[in-house]
Amino acid sequence: MRKIEWNNLGKSKRVGGFTLIEMVIVVLIIAMLTVLILPNAAKQKGIAEQKTDTAFIQTIQSQIDIVDTESERISFAALKENKHITNEQYNKLQDGYVLNADGTVAKKGDS
Repeated sequence: MRKIEWNNLGKSKRVGGFTLIEMVIVVLIIAMLTVLILPNAAKQKGIAEQKTDTAFIQTIQSQIDIVDTESERISFAALKENKHITNEQYNKLQDGYVLNADGTVAKKGDS
């Protein structure tokens, strides 16, 4: 909103800019939108991470099922040595996953 000032000659002169009330309203609207959007974004990130973990476990489990032999126990290192998984996958497995006795892969803490 513009404020009108009168000069010495009686002519009006418009001064540009926003009033304090207008600025406060804009800041409040931005704050409300932030409060609405951020929790939803964090929730979506968690859901995406769960889906990524599930897909990763299924991929590794598929590799184990392909290589699985009765004579020897499968390990993450054996999968890497035989080039069934990449170095990047191997490092991710070492950081947060376990190979259970029954040959299934699980995230640490979930097994």
